[in-house]
Amino acid sequence: MKTLSEFLEVPEGVIFYFNVSDSKYKILDNKLLVNSVRNPNWSETSVFLDKLLEREIMIPKQFTEDEKVIARNLPEEYEWIVRNKNGDLNLFTTKPIKHEDRWDLSAYGGCVWFCLSGLFQSIQWTDTEPTLIADIYK
Repeated sequence: MKTLSEFLEVPEGVIFYFNVSDSKYKILDNKLLVNSVRNPNWSETSVFLDKLLEREIMIPKQFTEDEKVIARNLPEEYEWIVRNKNGDLNLFTTKPIKHEDRWDLSAYGGCVWFCLSGLFQSIQWTDTEPTLIADIYK
């Protein structure tokens, strides 16, 4: 029999979300725990898994301490960071839109190529939304 972690394909102890939910979840000792606005302490949930399985599981991006320091020290004018299909990182002053092979601006705004493409590995081309730089170090 599969464990809950194997069934949901989420490593034990990793915090995750279900779309359309502000609650945080994690699995410990094969139990589903929830942390919500109403109950900020981790507690076992009696939510029926079949209801949760109708939703997409989202695991927040993980950043190293070095990446957090770098993000905190980027020029304040840049608010968004993305990875293009070729692996390059770009910083944007306004929220970019994803195109066939790159992210680009829909209106006026600034963009800069970020040469440290080996960093921020959790930012992927497959992301459907750009990453808000402030979320990296919060």
